[in-house]
Amino acid sequence: MKMNIPSSWIAWFLAVWAVLFGYAVVSRLLRLKGKPGGLIEPPPEDIVFDERFAGARSHKSLFTRFGGGTSCMRISITKKALLVRPHFPFSLVGADSDLIHEIPLSAISDITQVAIAGTPAIAVRFATPVGECRVDLVLKRPMDFLSVLSSCCQDRKELNRSPAPAENVARQSLGE
Repeated sequence: MKMNIPSSWIAWFLAVWAVLFGYAVVSRLLRLKGKPGGLIEPPPEDIVFDERFAGARSHKSLFTRFGGGTSCMRISITKKALLVRPHFPFSLVGADSDLIHEIPLSAISDITQVAIAGTPAIAVRFATPVGECRVDLVLKRPMDFLSVLSSCCQDRKELNRSPAPAENVARQSLGE
C-alpha cells in the first residue's frame, strides 16, 4: 500500500520549518550583535538554588503575558543575582519573549505569591533602567526558592547596611 502525500502539504511543511528556522537564526544573530538576550551561565559553585524545567512569563507586554515558558525554564539564585533563562532550543527565542533575565538581588523590590490559571506562582518585581518589571515564576519547590532568596537578600542588606568606619568610631566614642 503506497501513501500518496499531496505535494502541497510537503510544501507547506517545508515553508513553516523554513520560517521558524529563519526566525531563530535572525534572533540569534541580533543577540550576537549586542542586543539583549545573551544566555547567562554562572559557575556551578556560585549557584545556591537551581531548578530546571520551571515555568515563567513576563509582564513586559500583552504578547509576553500570554506567552511564557512552561516546563522549559531554568531558575537559579546566586549570591548576587536571580537568573531566569530558557533551555535549548527555547533559548533561541527567549529574548523575544522577555524570558532571559539576570536580576541583581539589590534590584528586587517585591516578591508575592500569585496564581496563574489556578497554578500557584511567585511574582518577582524588580527595577531596570527603563522602569519596574515583573516576572511570574512557576516552581516545583517554591518554599525552597523563597527561603534561599530571602536569606541571600538579607545577607546583601546586611552588607549594604554595615556602618561606615566613621560611624563605628562615633559609636565607640559614645559608649555604644
